[in-house]
Amino acid sequence: MTDVALGIDLGTGSTKAALLDADGHLLAVTRAPHEIRAPDVTTAESDPAAWIVSVCRAVRELLASDTSRRVVTVGLSGQMHGVVCTTATGQATYPAVLWSDRRAARWIEDHVGRLEPSLLTALINPVTAGMAGPILATLQQQEADAWSRARWFLQPKDWLRLWLTGVAATDPSDASATLLWDVGQDHWSEGAAEVFGVPIDRLPPVRPSGSTAGALTSAAADELGLPGGLPVAIGAADTAAALLGAGIAPGATQVTVGTGGQIARVLATPMADPTRRTHLYRAAEPDRWYAMAAVQNAGIAIDWAHTVLLAGPQEIEAALAAPAADSSVVFLPYLTGERTPHLDAGLTGRWVGLTPSVTRLDLLRAVYEGVAYALRDGLDALRAAGHDIERADLAGGGTRDPAWQRLLTDALAIPLRVCAVTDASVRGAAILGWRALGHQVVDPPESAPTPELRPRPDAHDGLRRFHRAVVAATSTSSSTQS
Repeated sequence: MTDVALGIDLGTGSTKAALLDADGHLLAVTRAPHEIRAPDVTTAESDPAAWIVSVCRAVRELLASDTSRRVVTVGLSGQMHGVVCTTATGQATYPAVLWSDRRAARWIEDHVGRLEPSLLTALINPVTAGMAGPILATLQQQEADAWSRARWFLQPKDWLRLWLTGVAATDPSDASATLLWDVGQDHWSEGAAEVFGVPIDRLPPVRPSGSTAGALTSAAADELGLPGGLPVAIGAADTAAALLGAGIAPGATQVTVGTGGQIARVLATPMADPTRRTHLYRAAEPDRWYAMAAVQNAGIAIDWAHTVLLAGPQEIEAALAAPAADSSVVFLPYLTGERTPHLDAGLTGRWVGLTPSVTRLDLLRAVYEGVAYALRDGLDALRAAGHDIERADLAGGGTRDPAWQRLLTDALAIPLRVCAVTDASVRGAAILGWRALGHQVVDPPESAPTPELRPRPDAHDGLRRFHRAVVAATSTSSSTQS
């Protein structure tokens, strides 16, 4: 039998499971969905019990696909930010609050102006609504019983590992993205914990991403169809795992389009953003960091548009293939507010420039353009922070269509190489599983070279129209809030 690592990636709307051999070959991948609950415009939650259902389904389907492979270790990755309030035994006291939740925006409006400059310097990252610190401050006010009954405040993948092993812990890549972490000193920030009202002893111990957290319990093993006692790695945040899984080296950049969108540049030394519009987090690799522009609405906006416009595969293909200058309509994709570069949870999505001649395909094309231009705004914010980005790898489940790849290349105006590694986050999770056994799998195996897409010099002027619409929208948002 072939020994393999099992990688589990707990995403926003689904779980992926994968098998990776000792040479780094991704052998099989399965996926199982779970629900995001959004009862109102500010709320985004999931039921952690539903996560377990999707994890078990994905793993069991994976194991059933080939019985000639023997799982010897387990690694994890998961959606970033958000928080799960849980008892010591893993019972969630409240639904998992996700990264796209906006309830903490009011707390930020009331408090961020009073935060000490020294604390903001230590946190390095902008204070945004979907991160654990502001979320916990808000839950303490609005859901005091659930907050007080929690023994641990955990990131999603860390809650999953508690269920798998009974061990509460986290890793630097997730801890550094909570707004409860002193990025420069590389430990929990007592000052931030005090500001957000979080008892620091309810934050889990921090251990290296590739270290062993504990052993798979017999109860969890029975649910998954695995033998008990397997080592389970600490794991990493999904973006950090994706950078590891795709083999992105220091100085290189990856653009990812999934539920959200990220532009991440791997760094050998930390580099803070003086404009405080982009993020700086720890990587899954020891002594590495990454700077990131985080676009909140990528797949969120595209999936919404597909539903609202009743768009099937043929219409999507036709919209992406349509000439860019066919319509003056612009779409702002800010359905759940926005992070980079606007840091405004109150922004809303809209179509601008509607006329009687605008068609449904024009509206659909505008949505894809709006997401692409939002990513361009993120790229420009990273450049303003001092990062010299001349090309990037393109990854993520939302970038498979060649016409969409072409649109992204033109909008970003840099050469893009479609990443040869598919499912990079779950591959990175499995790599960390191997590391828990002391086995190093680093670079992706050799594969056929992927051609580089180059931006067309005569690309349309849609970016200027998009920026004019953004200026109008942000002015409206600011005047509404004042």
